[in-house]
Amino acid sequence: MATADSLAHEGLWAFSLQVYSRPGVAPACLSLQDRRGTDVNLLLHALWCGSRGYFISPVERQTLCEAVSDWHENVVKPLRHARRWMKGSQTACGPEAAALRQAIKKQELQAERLEQQLLEATLTPTPAEGSPPVAAQNLLGLLSQPSMEDLQDLVVLLASLWPQADMPQLQSFVRPT
Repeated sequence: MATADSLAHEGLWAFSLQVYSRPGVAPACLSLQDRRGTDVNLLLHALWCGSRGYFISPVERQTLCEAVSDWHENVVKPLRHARRWMKGSQTACGPEAAALRQAIKKQELQAERLEQQLLEATLTPTPAEGSPPVAAQNLLGLLSQPSMEDLQDLVVLLASLWPQADMPQLQSFVRPT
């Protein structure tokens, strides 16, 4: 498994694909997305910046959110909504509907990749030594008044990049200040 420092030299999309496939990361991201409405691409970007030792300032975070909000609201979310609706719908069944759902899933992934290109074009820090406390602060900056469940999800994200760190240490990084 690649470390935070080796992944920091990857572009955001390559970084995201590797990290998202690690145990627990997808459920943690989707939990934050579904429970808090958090944009997973912003989470992954914040983690990527932390893997490069870069702290995202509140002004930069606002700029990042503004850079992707229209795209996320008008392209990514509608595709996700359609795909999820079809998955649970009695109306959208049969092989043709399944093929359409798969096509929508591919388009949703493409839309996510394009959103990450916007994020990377807005802020690409120079790779440096990764920092779990900096990554934690970047992630916390995306959540107002995080719950215990939110904090547990953030620890999962940190542990995916710094598996050598002990859990109490990682947990201490996500305690809101």
